[in-house]
Amino acid sequence: MTRVMLISLIAAAVVADQLTKTAALSLLSQGTAVPVLPGFNLSLGFNTGASFGMMGGFMAGKPLLMAALTGALTFAFAVMAFRAQNALERAG
Repeated sequence: MTRVMLISLIAAAVVADQLTKTAALSLLSQGTAVPVLPGFNLSLGFNTGASFGMMGGFMAGKPLLMAALTGALTFAFAVMAFRAQNALERAG
């Protein structure tokens, strides 16, 4: 995988993430489930912590701190991917 392909993949992932978040915010309302398929509903919810609500109490009310921590980790993983010599290491 070339650097251009890797950068394109990262950019596509970021764009897809932002598009789905925008769609969820505009089409869903909190507390209301929208049926998609039998047994599968979508509902809007917010996570004030990290994965699975970890550090929720510590990070509550500090969205910029959470964004900075997430950005730093993302940057560190991107640097590791660019420095990797093996294609499998670059892919994760």
